[in-house]
Amino acid sequence: MVSKFDSLLIEEYYKILDILKEDYLNKNVTSEVLLLMLINKKDSLLNCFCKIDFEKSIKIIKKLDYYDSFDEAKDIIELSYSIALKDKDNKINDEHLLYGIMMFDTYKPMTILKCLNVDVEELKAQVEDYFSFNQNEYLINMTDLAKRNKFNPVIGRKQYINRIIRILNKKQKNNCLLIGNAGVGKSCLVEGVALELSKINSPLNIYRLEIGSLVAGTRYRGDLEERLVDIIDEVKDNNSVLFIDEIHNIVGGKNNEEALNIANILKPALARSEIKCIGATTLDEYYQFISKDKALVRRFQNIFIPEATENETIDILLKIKNKYQEFYNIKYPKKIIYEIVKKCSLMPNRKFPDKAIDLLDEVGAYTKEVNKKVVTKNLLKKIVLENIGINNQYYSNKCSELNRYFDNFINCEERKNILNIKTKDLEIIDEIKKQYNLPLETIQYFDLEIFDEIVYEKLINTILKYPIVLILFSNYEKASFIVQKRIDKIIELGYAYDKFGSIVYLNNTILIFYEKNNKKEKFGFVS
Repeated sequence: MVSKFDSLLIEEYYKILDILKEDYLNKNVTSEVLLLMLINKKDSLLNCFCKIDFEKSIKIIKKLDYYDSFDEAKDIIELSYSIALKDKDNKINDEHLLYGIMMFDTYKPMTILKCLNVDVEELKAQVEDYFSFNQNEYLINMTDLAKRNKFNPVIGRKQYINRIIRILNKKQKNNCLLIGNAGVGKSCLVEGVALELSKINSPLNIYRLEIGSLVAGTRYRGDLEERLVDIIDEVKDNNSVLFIDEIHNIVGGKNNEEALNIANILKPALARSEIKCIGATTLDEYYQFISKDKALVRRFQNIFIPEATENETIDILLKIKNKYQEFYNIKYPKKIIYEIVKKCSLMPNRKFPDKAIDLLDEVGAYTKEVNKKVVTKNLLKKIVLENIGINNQYYSNKCSELNRYFDNFINCEERKNILNIKTKDLEIIDEIKKQYNLPLETIQYFDLEIFDEIVYEKLINTILKYPIVLILFSNYEKASFIVQKRIDKIIELGYAYDKFGSIVYLNNTILIFYEKNNKKEKFGFVS
């Protein structure tokens, strides 16, 4: 490992061995020796940022009995060497070594610095700023972030993480495409891969491509292409992996020149196996955009990511709640975790675990906002109401039956497919608008006499788009037999299908049927 140092660092290494010769019997490089090399080197970058007493450092090390950190030293040197290569240098100098040390928060050199009363966060910021000219602003090193404990642990998805790593290590077709609904945790899985790579000391580094930053400010023709070519050159080696979230946006998902330019540069690099890539997209967008490009499809191995089950989500929340408790300085009782997952049934068109984690986070923020120390059912209920668009403060006589039904519904004590409210007064629509805080765009009128596939698609898109919608159907009696049966089946099941065959639940939908001429109305709340 010493052979990767420049001549000045090698000289410092032997100086430290000579100083420690009475105590230091192990001839392997250890992490505390690396730190002492920088402290002893008078003109090192470390000494430019902060002056540290060498003798005091030795006393701290002897007191802590830190002479067994060979594996830590290997990690630090590997990271330092990768930084040296990016800095167009084939040897590690003291600047690269300081960067390597500062990127491992839990390793012994950082503990020693803290014992020496060094402000390690300020020092780290200075080091990162010093190296900012070497770092591509459009790439985020996820493996580096994982080593610095910046990610939450990934719970219960070990088989998918292992499979992604296995594919990345293949000789051919070593690109992964993660396919799954929004919210199932595709991006979190990639974070899990970065965490696993950091644990096993893999040489692989995952870089997330920041598409927004990449496109921003490219006013002149050629700017975008130049940026992307630089990025590909930076990750064009066997130890780099490019992660592109919502990859459909750069292979045809956006009908604009930027998307075409990115795709035309990226696809040849993939085809020639010059880069490794992890992409993420939804099933709908995969079939709409990516599957049509057969040459691109052949370069990826698809991994379908299912939605987490309720039990898996409970396990996830129980294991990550401590981070939120520390952040908000509150407590989540175990029963509240179960209640959060239970209440997520009111948001059926969002997916586990994303919707449950969002609810956990928001109720924590609200609990802190109202100066409470423990999350309670009442606090959770308020956040749930806001998320599904309910104005719980507004009650009226005309909506009294809806109110009773709603109370049962929100408490998950009673489920009915449809609720009938007998009235001939369409003013109740205004009451419902106030009760559920409905903006104008969430209220849609459909004439069933002219109901076709285009109108049906508009209906489904409305239901998917808003937390709660009010659908008014007219001319049910005049509709064709097929349309009537179709609507009746939707009401009976409580769900419909979109054009891709995916289930769209109607838990968020209030249906009103009325005949304008005969003034017959029936109201339904589908659950």
